[in-house]
Amino acid sequence: MYRYTDRKTALVLAVHSSDGQVHGKYTFDCSTKNLEVSPGAPRQTLTSGSMSVMMAVQFGDRATLRSLVAAGADVNAKNKDGGTALMLAAKNGRAVDIDILVGARADVNAKNMSGDTALMLAAELGNIDSVKSLIAAGAHVNASSNNGDTALIVACMNNDTDIVKALIAAGAKVNAKSSSGDTALMWAAIKGNAASVKALVAAGADVNAKNNAGQHPLKWAIMNGHAACAKILIAAGAQMRVEGKYGYSALELARRNGSTYSLGPNAAKAA
Repeated sequence: MYRYTDRKTALVLAVHSSDGQVHGKYTFDCSTKNLEVSPGAPRQTLTSGSMSVMMAVQFGDRATLRSLVAAGADVNAKNKDGGTALMLAAKNGRAVDIDILVGARADVNAKNMSGDTALMLAAELGNIDSVKSLIAAGAHVNASSNNGDTALIVACMNNDTDIVKALIAAGAKVNAKSSSGDTALMWAAIKGNAASVKALVAAGADVNAKNNAGQHPLKWAIMNGHAACAKILIAAGAQMRVEGKYGYSALELARRNGSTYSLGPNAAKAA
């Protein structure tokens, strides 16, 4: 797949997809780190050695990725959106590529224009292997994006209990809030994920925390009809009579929905 030439300290490479199709052929100059694109090769991404790293990751061409890394291509370069090759590997669920890039000193805590890290993107796409690899490589589990979301909040948004548990085990702050005041527990309650609710409560999540609109986890669970989550929250001490910013307590909502008995004896008794 690659060869060194005597006349130029260069690496001739072809980027293939997993089906063997060639997506680009180019010469990477090892001394200047510049890229010369061969005639007919697509040019929209082949503008530098760093972009060729991203292309190799995109198409799953691990041999080319290793060659470019060995030749000294910049693994931390960013595209116009601030994305890096490591972020792309995280999104695509390629834990082996993550290990290769981390071995080449890729910045595991770099952020894109939205403030997302590779760990957040892996959590968003539900790639548990990528999450574990990034945590092992030193990813900051409590980093937040421009809107305040952490990887844990993102994992709860995307209803992924395995990732929630992995992040908690790695020291994620369960009471971190986004810019709108939402917590991971609120999102687990919204999604009706009883397993995530249970894991977060066990890790010390505040069952009575409120967001900027005055909503709290129990109210979210009841509004969305998630009785199993509501029961866990009530058993953990969630207050049923606390009203939100716009009125109605969780108990009042349960009364209106006719669901007080489905929430357990404490709710039924309070009704």
